[in-house]
Amino acid sequence: MTTRSIDFILSVYLPCDDPDNLVEFTKCLATIAAIIADSNVEAAFMSGDFNADPRKAFGGELSRFCSENDLICVDEELLPKESFTYLREAHETRSWLDHILTTPAARRTVVSVKIDKGVYCSVYEPLTVNCNFGVIVGKTIIITDTEASSYSLGKQRPKTNRCIYSTIM
Repeated sequence: MTTRSIDFILSVYLPCDDPDNLVEFTKCLATIAAIIADSNVEAAFMSGDFNADPRKAFGGELSRFCSENDLICVDEELLPKESFTYLREAHETRSWLDHILTTPAARRTVVSVKIDKGVYCSVYEPLTVNCNFGVIVGKTIIITDTEASSYSLGKQRPKTNRCIYSTIM
């Protein structure tokens, strides 16, 4: 009947930046794109360890992926170019592996992004994002009888329930 739009957050962990992992890395990106397309969402966040430093090969792949799929890497957009989320002092290694990608609708909610230097988890410094979800306008979602049955473990809905209406705020 009418398309539905449900906001979601996807947590990711992608393969390490190594030429042997390129095929698997791009398959993971394709899976993310398919999830977004199949879900028909407007405001989506994808966050986690993309293992894609903007200064290295997988960072370039991630940048192309964002361009091709109308996504925004908000941490790269808002943080200084020399930022890093991975610090391995023993090897003097600093990399920017963690990222927050958004759809344009989700990007409008982002107020700020920072790397939390006060929290140290193993060799990672976590990204934090501050959002104002009040800027997302509530939507009416119409789920048809056929769709609704798939949400109730295969139980068929009565024909009188042609549609279920719900508002997301």
